[in-house]
Amino acid sequence: MSKKQPFFKDIQVIRYCKICSVPFKPQYWDRYRRYLGLCYVCRQKYWKKRYREYYIPYFKALPPVKQKGIKKARYEAWRRWVQAHIGRRRVQALKSYHARKRVHAHTRSVPASTQTSIRAPTDEGG
Repeated sequence: MSKKQPFFKDIQVIRYCKICSVPFKPQYWDRYRRYLGLCYVCRQKYWKKRYREYYIPYFKALPPVKQKGIKKARYEAWRRWVQAHIGRRRVQALKSYHARKRVHAHTRSVPASTQTSIRAPTDEGG
């Protein structure tokens, strides 16, 4: 009688976050996340801190030619993603538009007390 190896989907790995002790289930095949040992929330904080403290100084220390090359490669990768996921990008852009539409200066309404006429203000004050 031979024992079969279980399928990946049958193996449940439960780990506890090293920072906040919350249980989480990393994928069995994802060894790096198991090694990292951080839940979703702490992992976001970890990557944000790592980006800010390691990548930004590294990028700023590079010569301008290399910076330009990296920016160009990132833009090309983003453009390919947009072409492949145009529906998701449109939803994202619409959400961003509605979130930020009141921030822009040209959409702010002028208080009624300072506006004296419908026409644009002139130097004479009228």
